[in-house]
Amino acid sequence: MMTDNSASRRRGRGRPKAQAIEQDRNCQKRLLDVAVKAFAVRSYDGVSLRALSAAANCDVSMVAHHFGSKQDLWLATVEYMRERVLMYCEEIAVLQQSQLPVEKKCMQAIEHLYETMARENETVRFMMRERAEGSERFAHLHARVIRLLFAAYRPIWQEAIDGGVLKLSPPALVHTLLSGAIAFVLTSPPLAVQVEGDADEGRDESAGSAGEGVLARGEVKQLLRGLFAQLGGIGSRPLEQGNS
Repeated sequence: MMTDNSASRRRGRGRPKAQAIEQDRNCQKRLLDVAVKAFAVRSYDGVSLRALSAAANCDVSMVAHHFGSKQDLWLATVEYMRERVLMYCEEIAVLQQSQLPVEKKCMQAIEHLYETMARENETVRFMMRERAEGSERFAHLHARVIRLLFAAYRPIWQEAIDGGVLKLSPPALVHTLLSGAIAFVLTSPPLAVQVEGDADEGRDESAGSAGEGVLARGEVKQLLRGLFAQLGGIGSRPLEQGNS
């Protein structure tokens, strides 16, 4: 018969194991979070696993334990980014199925693309770094993440083209131009400061969204509507009042 003391000892032995598992998972996530930033800032060859582990507050042996080699860590990082992107794809799917007018739906999709890229600023930098290096890794990144994101927005771009809201086609070109312009804004805040000059004078200081850097929310809205207008959208009609 099990006594209260023996049951207590058994439960006690289980707690450290559960805590160790949780700590192990936390270490794995910290390594992935730091890896996204490290691969975004440095080239693949420039990333040190020892420095990466130290930044994640993990022992360097944990990289091999959780992932294996640096290449395996890079692949796991891509899958980690893919999981995060899937959440945004689900959001845009809801918008795509809505009964909003095509013009308003398209503008909201553009704003959603901006917000997605702003929240995932390090992911954007990661993609740009791999694209610039032109390695075989970019083909894998494109297949697992970039193509996934485009597939989510494509129905809205196509609907806008078919409805005459966007004059530019095909959807891939629309998406490339939009994402490229947004990526430039998000990754080049120092240039925006230089162009603007006195950044503090007459600026809209309303709270901006994550990743906006030197651009206030009002400026972002104006930028996105300008992009919309350039692509053929009519960004100066009641749509502006409805989304401001």
